[in-house]
Amino acid sequence: MTTQTMAQIQKCIGLVALALLAACGGLSSTPTPDQAPTISTTLVIRNANVVRLDPTAEVLAAHSVHLDGERVSWVGPARTEPPAGNAMVVDAAGAYLLAGLSEMHAHLPTADDPVAIDAYLKSALQAGITSVRSMRGHPSHPRLRAEIQAGQRAGPDLLLASAVVAVDTLSRQAADDVAEAAKQQGADFIKLLRVGDLESYQNLARAAAARGLAIAGHLPATVTVQQAAAAGQLSIEHLHGVHGALKRSRQEADDFAKQAAKTAVFQCPTLFWYAVQGGVYRASDLADFNASSAVSAAVEAQWKAKLDEEWADSPTRESPNFEPLASRFEATRLLFSNGAKLVVGADASGVYAIPGPAYHRELSLLAQAGIDPASILRAATINAAALRGTPATQGRVAVGQLANLVLVGANPLDDIRNLRDVRTVIHRGRRVVDNPRPR
Repeated sequence: MTTQTMAQIQKCIGLVALALLAACGGLSSTPTPDQAPTISTTLVIRNANVVRLDPTAEVLAAHSVHLDGERVSWVGPARTEPPAGNAMVVDAAGAYLLAGLSEMHAHLPTADDPVAIDAYLKSALQAGITSVRSMRGHPSHPRLRAEIQAGQRAGPDLLLASAVVAVDTLSRQAADDVAEAAKQQGADFIKLLRVGDLESYQNLARAAAARGLAIAGHLPATVTVQQAAAAGQLSIEHLHGVHGALKRSRQEADDFAKQAAKTAVFQCPTLFWYAVQGGVYRASDLADFNASSAVSAAVEAQWKAKLDEEWADSPTRESPNFEPLASRFEATRLLFSNGAKLVVGADASGVYAIPGPAYHRELSLLAQAGIDPASILRAATINAAALRGTPATQGRVAVGQLANLVLVGANPLDDIRNLRDVRTVIHRGRRVVDNPRPR
């Protein structure tokens, strides 16, 4: 064998080795645009900082995201971006892109009041909320949900409750009647406000499950969190169970939180409702709500008067005053520190019931309770998708996910209040809010 032939063989062996190494991930290779795969693209978000929360919280700088209709078709560094053809381009200009937010405890107006419902849906979208779970069912809501899904009306995706269940007892037949009515109405779950005993609760859960429905809402005093989990309850609202236990002893509350963490039941603290009802805010603290865009001047005046009355006896008290929420903050921390699954819901009903601003105040209250921004964001996106039963297709910025996305001006991992600076909202692949700001 000649020296030249030997050299050629060694060169071939070296090329094969390099190819194998690259295939196994041993070499990093950045494809040129000409080498990039061809994908179907209808909209491109370019120059974005993508906020990733799973498995760890991090920011992926200078990324592009391609959408194909309602789905994300490609995510990656801008330098490796595939051709986009004639797709519409959104220049994020360094803004932060994350999955759309989910409001998991809302009270949707009826579609019979078009002014109220349009104001509600608009306020939610402008706040970056692309999914809403309504906890007050009405026969008009399924039609509203269908119109939104079909693109006939702008609004977030809706998860709909039945009519509220609030009874002392429920026989098996009565429970069947309630569940069947909910099914016929088109509800996604049964909203439980109150039942008087464990047997009635279990009758309702059995009837719901037989029709492919779950229950969600309050936790009756006669029912433990383990029994709620066994019955398939989706979520417990308002810190029921843990807050009552905390009033009796810290140890009992800690035990409840530990048990809750072992179950699939989500916890929705709804701190904002208690803040408003408990006199935490002056009206001036909520000036950013821009109430006149959602309600009449007369209603806004009533709201201001109610809060002013709460503060009349203590005009020099520091505002906002979070003392009335101290025990609820502690109960929330106990759930979180023990690993219970949290979701975010403001329960915006009654005074200052404006869904978008109330939701962002709920996020801030969770931070005030001691929860870090990444965990709050997971509660608002990934956990909410899991509650809806769609963890594989919603809640993340990833290929195959539903294109419900929000762009905000600053990093929400630094401060959860940065979520208030909404630049662009994309719902099911369509740009529904656009608030560009000079940078």
